[in-house]
Amino acid sequence: MTEETAQSSRGSMIPDGATYRISKPFRIAVAVDLALLAILMGLSIFFVGSRTERAALAVIFAILLLIGIEAFRRNVRVTGKGISLVKLFREKKLNWEDITYLGCVAVRKKIYFLLTTTKGFHIFSNAYERYPELVQKVVDRLGPDKVEKEVLSYVTEPLWNRSDVISAWLAAAVLAGLIGLKFLFT
Repeated sequence: MTEETAQSSRGSMIPDGATYRISKPFRIAVAVDLALLAILMGLSIFFVGSRTERAALAVIFAILLLIGIEAFRRNVRVTGKGISLVKLFREKKLNWEDITYLGCVAVRKKIYFLLTTTKGFHIFSNAYERYPELVQKVVDRLGPDKVEKEVLSYVTEPLWNRSDVISAWLAAAVLAGLIGLKFLFT
């Protein structure tokens, strides 16, 4: 964060230039999955493995690599001028004046925050580290008249979605088991 601060619409000072990334536990789990899948592919290529197995592992690796790059690249940056949403192949910068409403949709423990603008809408979720702080900064900048009341409840009582992290670690366990079986039967 920089030394500069921005005046929010409610009068409180907030740091300018705060960046929020996808949660670290998920990024670590995806990196472990990629490493284990690379080992499994190496075993399949250099030791025992059919063409079908190699092709299937290559396709899975390519998909997981895209997910990994997306998880490491995706971030949201809040500045005095606006908010920028960085995704895999694009970055969208929104000025505070262009944002007309902040709403949310909850699906189990996954919360999607919808920024409605004069040119469309943009989404971020509770998959980001420190997401209550992120939402609070957006709320402070927009003011209460542009924010759905339910959004405020997720700032004071945040829901954390752990299913993505658990799924990634389960995939790592399965890959480790497959590597073990590969060593056992070669």
